[in-house]
Amino acid sequence: MKMNFYKYLFIILLSVLSLKSECQTEHINGISLFFPGYLHEIPIFNQLTARLQLGIMPQIQQSKNIETGINGYLSGLASFSFRNYYNHNSRQNRGKNTSLNSADYVSIMTQYITPPVVFYDNACKCIDFEGDRISRAEEEKEDIMQGLLLGVNWGIQRNFSQKFSVDLNIGPAYSLKSKDFTFLANLTLLIFLNQNSNNYW
Repeated sequence: MKMNFYKYLFIILLSVLSLKSECQTEHINGISLFFPGYLHEIPIFNQLTARLQLGIMPQIQQSKNIETGINGYLSGLASFSFRNYYNHNSRQNRGKNTSLNSADYVSIMTQYITPPVVFYDNACKCIDFEGDRISRAEEEKEDIMQGLLLGVNWGIQRNFSQKFSVDLNIGPAYSLKSKDFTFLANLTLLIFLNQNSNNYW
């Protein structure tokens, strides 16, 4: 209950800050390359957007038995966030590019990572699809990141052309599965499918 209160308080704060901006965020559709999948972002207020990402998340983990190498996993990823691009005005005043939400931001996000559906076991040089518990990677898959995470982060998004964008964000998150805090750093490479200079609403 207490966490929900802080979540709503943060969203309200982002909304109030957005009302002070004269710049307009834009509607984005794109294909994510680092976490292969689809990304959709829509404006809510001048600087505030809602962003949805669906994709596949590769994870690599050192085995508990160092001599046998690493395990590789593929999980499903669904991420939803509210973003406040807080320096839209200052970037525009300095003549910087702000199209397609090219700015710095703070956000509140929720992210769900499915249990792994495919893994690579370096010890047996094999790929398994949720088979029998016969390999080391199968035994150790419970240790990888999965479940629902709630967090806040700071990020930077820069567009190098009308078709390509790089997005990097970092911040703390709380895992509802492990009941513990962790630190997330996400890199998104995005190819735009289309652009719309008008407000989504």
